Amino acid sequence: MARLRERIGPLFGGPARALIRRPWLAVLAVALATGLAGGLGLTLGTGFLPEMDEGALILDYVSPPGTSPSETGKMLSGVERELAATPEIETYSGRIGNQLGFFVTEPNVGDYVLTLKRRRSRSAEEVASDLRQRMRSQWPMLRVEFGQLVEDVIGDLIAVPQPIEVKLFGEDRPLLEQRARQAAVLLSHIRGVVDVDPGVVVSGPNLTFTPTEEGRRLGMSADALGNAVRPAIAGIDAGEIARGARGWPLRVTLPRTADVASDLRSLAVQVSPGHTRPLAELATLRADTGETEIHRDDLRTSIAVTARLEHRDMGSAMKEVQRVLAERLPLPAGMSLRYAGLYAEQQSSFLGLLLVLLGAIAAVTLVLLMAFRSLRATLAVMAVTLASLAGVFAALRLTGATFNLSSFVGAIVLVGIVAENATFVVLAYQGNLRQGYEPAVAAEAAASRRARPVLMTTLAGIAALLPLALGIGAGSALLKPLAVAVVGGFALSAILLLLVLPALLTLGARTAES
Repeated sequence: MARLRERIGPLFGGPARALIRRPWLAVLAVALATGLAGGLGLTLGTGFLPEMDEGALILDYVSPPGTSPSETGKMLSGVERELAATPEIETYSGRIGNQLGFFVTEPNVGDYVLTLKRRRSRSAEEVASDLRQRMRSQWPMLRVEFGQLVEDVIGDLIAVPQPIEVKLFGEDRPLLEQRARQAAVLLSHIRGVVDVDPGVVVSGPNLTFTPTEEGRRLGMSADALGNAVRPAIAGIDAGEIARGARGWPLRVTLPRTADVASDLRSLAVQVSPGHTRPLAELATLRADTGETEIHRDDLRTSIAVTARLEHRDMGSAMKEVQRVLAERLPLPAGMSLRYAGLYAEQQSSFLGLLLVLLGAIAAVTLVLLMAFRSLRATLAVMAVTLASLAGVFAALRLTGATFNLSSFVGAIVLVGIVAENATFVVLAYQGNLRQGYEPAVAAEAAASRRARPVLMTTLAGIAALLPLALGIGAGSALLKPLAVAVVGGFALSAILLLLVLPALLTLGARTAES
């Protein structure tokens, strides 16, 4: 071990001496690494949160508009058979006409929580993809969406459940709905875009009652007709059932047949004390198709076309979405679109983290100027630090990870760590100059002297982060991109600090520095 420690310094001293004699090679290495960092950063897939297998799925479904909860339940019986036949699903639970978000839910909308087995051969995304294909082939009238548990819960609470959300604005509602459906068709043909929702929510069919001449003669106004028909449709309040500190309202309704309109036509309506007449003699009944929900954003009518992603990163998918919609979705005057959803949250978060990164670079530069009292040494350290980012992007590319919030934080952390390690190399170099060494000799001696501490720091950091980088342990998926980014930057920074930085320090150096 002692011999190994003695050989580490000379091991890096020789290559450092070669670069010191040819400093233009060091400049070229920094330029290539910085260019590589920029190229990889621009082509690397981007996301919002790290991708992880939570061990559970949310299956959101929408049956045809106007479908009653009982009819939806009959339709879902086949879906539940498919869920029970899926070997990776351990348990499931569902609800009809209810969701977690704080918004009105139609009776034809609901969801399932699918708990997956811990030991299984397929990932949650693969299970969702298989279920999606089976359900669409057997129940094409049922629109389904799959998402991870935490992602769906957060999405419902903040009303931004999908990565892709295209908001269309316009006051011509029929034209706006037409463009929303066209956008949904275009999105469905983009690779990796699944669970496309045109955003046009249609309520159930409406029944319109108009008093006849006989009804008006008997005093049956619109309000009177409404009061007469309401109990048959909505039931009557019958108090509440107390359960602890909470009371559950109770409503009594009559059973209905499939033909509600025929039942209502024969409904007996009291026209005077002791006398009733069929509703068909008092009013005409007309069944209309359901109205679409109206949503407003900043006082403008809007429709949100949403979609999820499968086997594709958000950044590249959104670039293609923007290109396709710009080329193939003409918007008339008075209509506009805006990209929202998790993509908008990602862009906002990335902008904030970019400002943090720039602030960190500025703060580190200021500290180095105060410590070194040399602009040349400070610029050399910052050049090596920024070149180390190439290791961050290369590690993410090799591991198939995306550049997301976690890996962005890792890049910010790396800036401080590399600058700290570089500080000791520069201080050793300046100390050698004050002892009368020539700049080339001082730089070579600094590289040899700091080789073991730099390698120890690098190896210790990599060893500490390696379990996270390999995804070992519960919850490691959340921090895996951060660990991968720091490990990649660490590995490259050690080479740059011990070989390239000494050569950069000798550029234009004087015999001694104070």
